[in-house]
Amino acid sequence: RYDSVQIKLDKRFANGMQFRTFYVWSQLYNNRANSGQRGGGGVQDPLNTQAGEWSIADDDLPHSFVFSGTYELPFGKNFNGAAGKLLKGWTINGILRYDAGRPLAISMNNDLAGLLFNTTKRPNRIDGQTGVATFGEGGFDPNRDRYFNRAAWADPGALQFGNAPSRDGTVRGFRNYVEDVSLFKTTKFAERYEFRFGAQAGNVTNRVIFCDPNTNFSAAQFGQTGTQCNQPRSVQLEIKLIY
Repeated sequence: RYDSVQIKLDKRFANGMQFRTFYVWSQLYNNRANSGQRGGGGVQDPLNTQAGEWSIADDDLPHSFVFSGTYELPFGKNFNGAAGKLLKGWTINGILRYDAGRPLAISMNNDLAGLLFNTTKRPNRIDGQTGVATFGEGGFDPNRDRYFNRAAWADPGALQFGNAPSRDGTVRGFRNYVEDVSLFKTTKFAERYEFRFGAQAGNVTNRVIFCDPNTNFSAAQFGQTGTQCNQPRSVQLEIKLIY
């Protein structure tokens, strides 16, 4: 079940500018059917694969904002000669995307697998406890912090099902940011020659987005992560002569 509010704004090319931006506020629920199995992978109770697994979907993104556009910079339009060649013809392009984190599935060591042939066991979720920990100044530090508040879960006991949801909408991974910008300049000479300079920067702000933390409540590494899941800032320069 997918419910959403979608807002889109387009500006057609005029005065050297065009852009498209949209925002989506949504909820996506399923019973793990996206895994291609009856009830999906990660089922706790094989006799209750429908209602027992119904929850926020793995791909649920409650907030998503995207902007893409291009702008021909107005510098030097009235200049001639060397100044005009230097200042005119610059264009900036950008793609910006900001997504909320995806919900995480908290599991634990499965002592029921040899009896029920289920594929996972979940702990109990403790009411009133926030699943994601609070971080100090500077945000999450993988050398210091655990992403989860362990007190938000408890072991249900041997051979018992836990009540934690299949995917927890209150426990989400790291937000996703995409910030790619490019700058180009085209200069014409004697009508038949064109010189093009370009600079492209991926992850221009050099943000670090960590991979999802360890979600096994039984593991000593529960809540830990140290792997970067996005690419560091990269810059590419190009020079082209067209004739």
